[in-house]
Amino acid sequence: MSSRRTLILVGALLLGGLAAFLTLNYVRGVENRVDEDSELVPVVVAAAPVSEGSQASAAIAEGSLVVAERARKDVPANAVGRLADVEGQVAVIDLSGGEVVTSTMFAGLQDLTGSRSAGLDPGNVAITVNVDSASVSGGLIQPGDLVNLLVSFDRGEGDPESGDLEGGGDSDSGTLQLGAGGVQFPKPAGYAFQAVKVYAVGTDAGTSVASEEGEDGESAAPQNLSTFLTVQMPPEQAAVLASVRDADLYAVLVPPDYELRPMEIQGAVPSLPGMEGTNIYQDDSAGQ
Repeated sequence: MSSRRTLILVGALLLGGLAAFLTLNYVRGVENRVDEDSELVPVVVAAAPVSEGSQASAAIAEGSLVVAERARKDVPANAVGRLADVEGQVAVIDLSGGEVVTSTMFAGLQDLTGSRSAGLDPGNVAITVNVDSASVSGGLIQPGDLVNLLVSFDRGEGDPESGDLEGGGDSDSGTLQLGAGGVQFPKPAGYAFQAVKVYAVGTDAGTSVASEEGEDGESAAPQNLSTFLTVQMPPEQAAVLASVRDADLYAVLVPPDYELRPMEIQGAVPSLPGMEGTNIYQDDSAGQ
């Protein structure tokens, strides 16, 4: 009888200990969830009313959109955490102030209108030019990149500016010669523009002028592959680019932190913004 009572007592103690352990774990889990819900996280909030159609950039500059801290439990799953995530977009609804900004409250102009022109920077236009296909092959240049545009000039026969150049020149052949008996450049290239913003890239296989038949009787594939590069720039600079679009154009990819600087070639060529190191996106930046 005594052994039976002992076993019952031991079993009761074990069950009590297990219940206490489970209760303690449950309480700790609740406390952890409460701590997580109370944790402060950074989110974008409307500090003042923002009307539908308003530019997020303007609202940020005015202080109507700011980053503040909110308890995690009060933050929607699609909340915006950085001002940069809505910069350049527009409000799709009226914000009365105090709301946590979500990803559905702002959208890009192109998403709202379906127009590609909405993606242009203010004051810019888009112009498409035919560039050397090798310079943009392989997907190296993408929309949003910066490129330098090189233009190759044909001096032509009898060009008085092509002779008597520093380093030597041949006025009869219309070439630029560097060094005694050195390399000749019949079409020297210069920078037409520096740090131009790429808007779109596309290729198009042009119409074959003549398809020669091979030995097997099949026509050869067209060889005149054209590559089109659409860039954005102020309208007056687009007019300059249009004036040289029939020359040989080359696109040179440059890094985002590229610094403008004067770059000239030997010989007399038209003065272009790229040779002067001029920032075409700022009217007062000549000589930078």
